[in-house]
Amino acid sequence: MANIAVLMATYNGENYIESQIQSILQSTINNKIYISDDGSTDSTLKKIQNFKNKNIEIICQSKKGSSSKNFFSLIKNFPECEIESFDYFAFSDQDDLITKTHYENSIKLLKENKAELCGSSTINIDIQGATINEINYDLTNTEYSHLVEGLAPGFTFVFTKKIFTLFREKLLENDIPEVFWHDWLLYSFCIESGHKVLSKKTGDVFYRQHGENLTGSRKSTQGLFQRFTKIIDNFYLEQIIKVSIALKRLTGKKNLVYRILHNESNLIEKLDFLFKSRRRIQDRFAISYVLLNLMLNAKKLKLTFIEE
Repeated sequence: MANIAVLMATYNGENYIESQIQSILQSTINNKIYISDDGSTDSTLKKIQNFKNKNIEIICQSKKGSSSKNFFSLIKNFPECEIESFDYFAFSDQDDLITKTHYENSIKLLKENKAELCGSSTINIDIQGATINEINYDLTNTEYSHLVEGLAPGFTFVFTKKIFTLFREKLLENDIPEVFWHDWLLYSFCIESGHKVLSKKTGDVFYRQHGENLTGSRKSTQGLFQRFTKIIDNFYLEQIIKVSIALKRLTGKKNLVYRILHNESNLIEKLDFLFKSRRRIQDRFAISYVLLNLMLNAKKLKLTFIEE
Protein backbone atom coordinates (compact mmCIF):
# COMPACT_ATOMS: atom_id res chain seq x y z
CA MET A 1 0.00 0.00 0.00
CA ALA A 2 1.13 3.54 -0.78
CA ASN A 3 2.40 5.90 1.91
CA ILE A 4 1.58 9.60 1.85
CA ALA A 5 3.15 12.56 3.64
CA VAL A 6 0.61 15.25 4.51
CA LEU A 7 2.03 18.78 4.67
CA MET A 8 -0.04 20.96 7.02
CA ALA A 9 0.57 24.66 7.71
CA THR A 10 -1.05 25.99 10.89
CA TYR A 11 -1.68 29.34 12.52
CA ASN A 12 -4.17 30.00 15.32
CA GLY A 13 -6.36 27.15 14.17
CA GLU A 14 -7.61 25.91 17.53
CA ASN A 15 -11.27 25.85 16.45
CA TYR A 16 -10.92 23.18 13.77
CA ILE A 17 -7.46 21.61 13.98
CA GLU A 18 -8.53 18.52 15.92
CA SER A 19 -11.30 17.51 13.52
CA GLN A 20 -9.04 18.00 10.50
CA ILE A 21 -6.24 15.87 11.97
CA GLN A 22 -8.72 13.16 12.94
CA SER A 23 -10.10 13.06 9.39
CA ILE A 24 -6.58 12.60 8.00
CA LEU A 25 -5.58 9.90 10.48
CA GLN A 26 -8.73 7.95 9.55
CA SER A 27 -7.68 7.79 5.90
CA THR A 28 -7.53 4.45 4.10
CA ILE A 29 -3.97 5.33 3.00
CA ASN A 30 -1.04 5.12 5.40
CA ASN A 31 0.00 8.68 6.23
CA LYS A 32 2.14 10.87 8.41
CA ILE A 33 1.31 14.52 9.08
CA TYR A 34 4.17 17.04 8.99
CA ILE A 35 3.25 20.39 10.52
CA SER A 36 4.82 23.82 10.25
CA ASP A 37 3.30 26.37 12.62
CA ASP A 38 3.48 30.10 11.97
CA GLY A 39 3.90 31.15 15.59
CA SER A 40 0.39 30.41 16.85
CA THR A 41 -0.65 32.29 19.98
CA ASP A 42 -3.72 30.19 20.77
CA SER A 43 -4.00 26.51 21.77
CA THR A 44 -3.29 25.11 18.29
CA LEU A 45 0.05 23.50 19.20
CA LYS A 46 -1.27 22.14 22.49
CA LYS A 47 -4.18 20.46 20.70
CA ILE A 48 -1.79 18.94 18.17
CA GLN A 49 0.52 17.65 20.88
CA ASN A 50 -2.43 16.15 22.78
CA PHE A 51 -2.80 13.56 20.04
CA LYS A 52 0.46 11.95 21.20
CA ASN A 53 0.64 10.23 17.83
CA LYS A 54 3.92 9.12 16.24
CA ASN A 55 2.42 9.91 12.84
CA ILE A 56 2.25 13.62 13.64
CA GLU A 57 5.47 15.63 13.57
CA ILE A 58 5.87 19.36 14.13
CA ILE A 59 8.82 20.47 12.01
CA CYS A 60 8.95 24.17 12.78
CA GLN A 61 7.24 26.66 15.14
CA SER A 62 8.91 29.93 14.13
CA LYS A 63 7.09 32.91 12.61
CA LYS A 64 7.03 33.04 8.80
CA GLY A 65 4.39 35.68 8.22
CA SER A 66 2.03 34.15 5.67
CA SER A 67 0.41 30.89 4.63
CA SER A 68 2.52 30.56 1.47
CA LYS A 69 5.77 31.23 3.35
CA ASN A 70 4.73 28.63 5.90
CA PHE A 71 4.11 26.00 3.21
CA PHE A 72 7.33 26.79 1.34
CA SER A 73 9.24 26.56 4.62
CA LEU A 74 7.62 23.19 5.26
CA ILE A 75 8.62 21.92 1.84
CA LYS A 76 12.21 23.14 2.10
CA ASN A 77 12.66 21.88 5.65
CA PHE A 78 11.03 18.52 5.13
CA PRO A 79 13.41 15.86 6.51
CA GLU A 80 15.41 14.79 3.48
CA CYS A 81 16.11 11.39 4.99
CA GLU A 82 12.37 10.66 5.14
CA ILE A 83 11.40 11.59 1.57
CA GLU A 84 12.03 8.08 0.24
CA SER A 85 9.59 6.68 2.83
CA PHE A 86 6.67 8.13 0.88
CA ASP A 87 5.15 7.53 -2.53
CA TYR A 88 2.92 10.60 -2.50
CA PHE A 89 2.58 13.97 -0.82
CA ALA A 90 -0.44 16.16 -0.05
CA PHE A 91 -1.24 19.66 1.17
CA SER A 92 -3.59 20.22 4.10
CA ASP A 93 -5.14 23.28 5.66
CA GLN A 94 -6.00 23.39 9.34
CA ASP A 95 -9.74 23.98 9.08
CA ASP A 96 -11.11 21.67 6.39
CA LEU A 97 -12.00 17.97 6.35
CA ILE A 98 -11.29 15.02 4.06
CA THR A 99 -13.14 11.75 3.61
CA LYS A 100 -11.46 8.44 4.39
CA THR A 101 -10.99 7.72 0.68
CA HIS A 102 -9.83 11.15 -0.54
CA TYR A 103 -6.15 10.17 -0.81
CA GLU A 104 -6.98 6.73 -2.15
CA ASN A 105 -9.23 8.17 -4.89
CA SER A 106 -6.67 10.79 -5.87
CA ILE A 107 -3.84 8.27 -6.08
CA LYS A 108 -5.98 5.95 -8.18
CA LEU A 109 -6.73 8.79 -10.61
CA LEU A 110 -3.06 9.77 -10.79
CA LYS A 111 -2.08 6.21 -11.67
CA GLU A 112 -4.86 5.72 -14.24
CA ASN A 113 -3.99 8.96 -16.04
CA LYS A 114 -0.22 8.86 -15.54
CA ALA A 115 -0.43 12.31 -13.96
CA GLU A 116 1.73 13.95 -11.31
CA LEU A 117 -0.73 16.19 -9.45
CA CYS A 118 -4.42 15.82 -8.60
CA GLY A 119 -6.81 18.42 -7.19
CA SER A 120 -10.42 17.83 -6.27
CA SER A 121 -13.90 19.27 -6.50
CA THR A 122 -15.20 20.31 -3.09
CA ILE A 123 -18.21 20.11 -0.85
CA ASN A 124 -18.49 23.44 0.93
CA ILE A 125 -19.58 23.37 4.58
CA ASP A 126 -20.29 26.01 7.22
CA ILE A 127 -18.64 26.33 10.62
CA GLN A 128 -20.97 23.70 12.06
CA GLY A 129 -20.20 21.26 9.24
CA ALA A 130 -23.51 21.55 7.38
CA THR A 131 -23.33 21.33 3.58
CA ILE A 132 -23.69 24.64 1.71
CA ASN A 133 -23.06 23.63 -1.91
CA GLU A 134 -20.63 21.82 -4.18
CA ILE A 135 -18.00 23.27 -6.52
CA ASN A 136 -16.79 21.42 -9.62
CA TYR A 137 -13.08 21.86 -10.34
CA ASP A 138 -12.97 19.08 -12.95
CA LEU A 139 -12.56 21.55 -15.80
CA THR A 140 -10.56 21.46 -19.01
CA ASN A 141 -7.35 23.44 -18.70
CA THR A 142 -6.81 26.10 -21.34
CA GLU A 143 -3.40 26.77 -22.82
CA TYR A 144 -2.70 29.59 -20.40
CA SER A 145 -5.02 28.99 -17.44
CA HIS A 146 -2.14 27.93 -15.19
CA LEU A 147 -0.62 31.41 -15.61
CA VAL A 148 -3.67 33.21 -14.21
CA GLU A 149 -5.37 30.84 -11.75
CA GLY A 150 -5.02 27.77 -9.58
CA LEU A 151 -6.25 24.26 -10.28
CA ALA A 152 -8.41 23.70 -7.18
CA PRO A 153 -8.18 24.57 -3.48
CA GLY A 154 -4.68 23.70 -2.30
CA PHE A 155 -5.81 21.46 0.55
CA THR A 156 -7.17 19.02 -2.06
CA PHE A 157 -3.78 18.54 -3.74
CA VAL A 158 -2.17 15.09 -3.88
CA PHE A 159 1.05 14.78 -5.87
CA THR A 160 3.83 12.34 -6.61
CA LYS A 161 7.18 12.06 -4.89
CA LYS A 162 8.73 12.94 -8.25
CA ILE A 163 7.05 16.37 -8.29
CA PHE A 164 7.65 17.03 -4.60
CA THR A 165 11.36 16.26 -4.97
CA LEU A 166 11.75 18.38 -8.10
CA PHE A 167 9.79 21.34 -6.70
CA ARG A 168 11.68 21.19 -3.41
CA GLU A 169 15.03 21.06 -5.20
CA LYS A 170 14.17 24.13 -7.29
CA LEU A 171 12.91 26.06 -4.26
CA LEU A 172 16.16 25.36 -2.43
CA GLU A 173 18.21 26.52 -5.42
CA ASN A 174 16.32 29.70 -6.31
CA ASP A 175 14.95 32.82 -4.66
CA ILE A 176 11.41 33.63 -5.77
CA PRO A 177 9.04 36.59 -5.30
CA GLU A 178 6.56 36.37 -2.44
CA VAL A 179 3.56 34.70 -4.09
CA PHE A 180 0.27 34.52 -2.20
CA TRP A 181 -0.81 31.01 -3.25
CA HIS A 182 1.66 28.14 -2.81
CA ASP A 183 -0.73 25.72 -4.53
CA TRP A 184 -1.07 27.89 -7.65
CA LEU A 185 2.71 27.97 -7.98
CA LEU A 186 3.03 24.20 -7.63
CA TYR A 187 0.29 23.62 -10.21
CA SER A 188 1.79 26.05 -12.73
CA PHE A 189 5.25 24.59 -12.06
CA CYS A 190 3.92 21.16 -13.04
CA ILE A 191 2.44 22.48 -16.28
CA GLU A 192 5.51 24.51 -17.24
CA SER A 193 7.68 21.46 -16.50
CA GLY A 194 5.63 19.35 -18.91
CA HIS A 195 3.75 17.21 -16.39
CA LYS A 196 0.09 16.20 -16.44
CA VAL A 197 -2.33 17.51 -13.83
CA LEU A 198 -6.02 16.79 -13.25
CA SER A 199 -8.83 17.26 -10.78
CA LYS A 200 -11.47 14.88 -9.44
CA LYS A 201 -15.04 15.58 -10.52
CA THR A 202 -16.56 14.00 -7.43
CA GLY A 203 -15.93 16.06 -4.32
CA ASP A 204 -14.61 13.97 -1.44
CA VAL A 205 -13.26 16.87 0.62
CA PHE A 206 -15.08 19.40 2.77
CA TYR A 207 -14.11 23.06 2.32
CA ARG A 208 -15.09 24.95 5.46
CA GLN A 209 -16.36 28.50 4.93
CA HIS A 210 -15.84 30.94 7.78
CA GLY A 211 -14.78 34.52 8.44
CA GLU A 212 -11.06 33.72 8.54
CA ASN A 213 -10.74 32.07 5.11
CA LEU A 214 -7.90 33.64 3.12
CA THR A 215 -10.00 33.48 -0.05
CA GLY A 216 -13.12 31.39 0.41
CA SER A 217 -15.28 29.52 -2.06
CA ARG A 218 -16.13 31.14 -5.36
CA LYS A 219 -19.84 30.64 -4.57
CA SER A 220 -19.73 32.31 -1.17
CA THR A 221 -20.49 36.01 -0.79
CA GLN A 222 -17.16 36.49 0.98
CA GLY A 223 -15.25 34.61 -1.72
CA LEU A 224 -16.86 36.58 -4.57
CA PHE A 225 -16.24 39.91 -2.83
CA GLN A 226 -12.60 39.05 -2.16
CA ARG A 227 -12.04 38.02 -5.79
CA PHE A 228 -13.65 41.21 -7.10
CA THR A 229 -11.56 43.35 -4.75
CA LYS A 230 -8.35 41.59 -5.77
CA ILE A 231 -9.10 42.33 -9.43
CA ILE A 232 -9.89 46.01 -8.93
CA ASP A 233 -6.93 46.79 -6.67
CA ASN A 234 -4.49 44.97 -9.02
CA PHE A 235 -3.66 42.28 -6.47
CA TYR A 236 -4.35 39.56 -9.06
CA LEU A 237 -2.20 41.36 -11.62
CA GLU A 238 0.69 41.47 -9.17
CA GLN A 239 0.28 37.78 -8.39
CA ILE A 240 0.17 36.83 -12.08
CA ILE A 241 3.44 38.69 -12.58
CA LYS A 242 5.07 37.24 -9.46
CA VAL A 243 4.06 33.69 -10.43
CA SER A 244 5.49 34.22 -13.92
CA ILE A 245 8.81 35.41 -12.45
CA ALA A 246 8.89 32.51 -9.99
CA LEU A 247 8.21 30.07 -12.82
CA LYS A 248 11.01 31.55 -14.92
CA ARG A 249 13.47 31.10 -12.04
CA LEU A 250 12.27 27.60 -11.11
CA THR A 251 12.01 26.16 -14.63
CA GLY A 252 14.44 28.30 -16.63
CA LYS A 253 11.71 28.78 -19.28
CA LYS A 254 10.17 32.05 -20.43
CA ASN A 255 6.41 31.71 -19.99
CA LEU A 256 3.99 33.95 -21.90
CA VAL A 257 3.48 36.50 -19.10
CA TYR A 258 7.23 36.83 -18.72
CA ARG A 259 7.60 37.33 -22.48
CA ILE A 260 4.83 39.93 -22.54
CA LEU A 261 6.68 41.90 -19.87
CA HIS A 262 9.83 41.78 -22.01
CA ASN A 263 8.00 42.67 -25.24
CA GLU A 264 8.84 39.25 -26.69
CA SER A 265 5.30 38.14 -27.57
CA ASN A 266 3.28 38.77 -30.72
CA LEU A 267 -0.29 40.01 -31.19
CA ILE A 268 -1.74 36.55 -31.83
CA GLU A 269 -0.29 35.26 -28.57
CA LYS A 270 -1.74 38.21 -26.69
CA LEU A 271 -5.20 37.69 -28.20
CA ASP A 272 -5.01 33.99 -27.39
CA PHE A 273 -4.09 34.92 -23.85
CA LEU A 274 -7.24 37.04 -23.52
CA PHE A 275 -9.54 34.31 -24.83
CA LYS A 276 -7.73 31.23 -23.52
CA SER A 277 -6.94 32.23 -19.98
CA ARG A 278 -9.51 31.15 -17.39
CA ARG A 279 -11.17 27.76 -17.55
CA ARG A 280 -14.65 29.10 -16.75
CA ILE A 281 -15.93 31.27 -19.60
CA GLN A 282 -17.54 33.80 -17.25
CA ASP A 283 -14.19 34.23 -15.48
CA ARG A 284 -12.47 35.23 -18.72
CA PHE A 285 -14.47 38.45 -18.88
CA ALA A 286 -13.41 39.40 -15.37
CA ILE A 287 -9.76 38.57 -15.95
CA SER A 288 -9.68 40.47 -19.27
CA TYR A 289 -9.43 43.72 -17.30
CA VAL A 290 -6.33 42.38 -15.57
CA LEU A 291 -4.71 41.02 -18.73
CA LEU A 292 -5.33 44.21 -20.73
CA ASN A 293 -3.69 46.16 -17.92
CA LEU A 294 -0.74 43.77 -18.11
CA MET A 295 -0.35 44.20 -21.87
CA LEU A 296 -0.87 47.97 -21.98
CA ASN A 297 1.52 48.66 -19.12
CA ALA A 298 4.08 45.90 -19.66
CA LYS A 299 7.09 48.22 -19.78
CA LYS A 300 6.20 49.95 -16.51
CA LEU A 301 5.33 46.67 -14.81
CA LYS A 302 8.60 45.09 -15.87
CA LEU A 303 10.54 47.93 -14.25
CA THR A 304 8.44 47.56 -11.10
CA PHE A 305 8.66 43.80 -10.63
CA ILE A 306 11.71 42.47 -12.44
CA GLU A 307 15.25 43.19 -11.34
CA GLU A 308 17.69 42.16 -14.06
